[in-house]
Amino acid sequence: KFCHELLVKEAKYSSKVALVDVVKAVIQYIDKPNLEHPMRANVGCEYVENRSEFNRKALECVRQHALPRN
Repeated sequence: KFCHELLVKEAKYSSKVALVDVVKAVIQYIDKPNLEHPMRANVGCEYVENRSEFNRKALECVRQHALPRN
């Protein structure tokens, strides 16, 4: 799940929003997650308190669900 002001109806999303702006917003959330308001509290706690376990689970998830690159 991902929520950003560029994409919510309340912000009056417009088709004029460039794809590059959406991608930048996603990358920003990945690089600097909002730890004060995580989407899932238990995952936010693990990210802060046990980063190595969080990273292990994240890598496992990526390996399981990632699309192959050509």
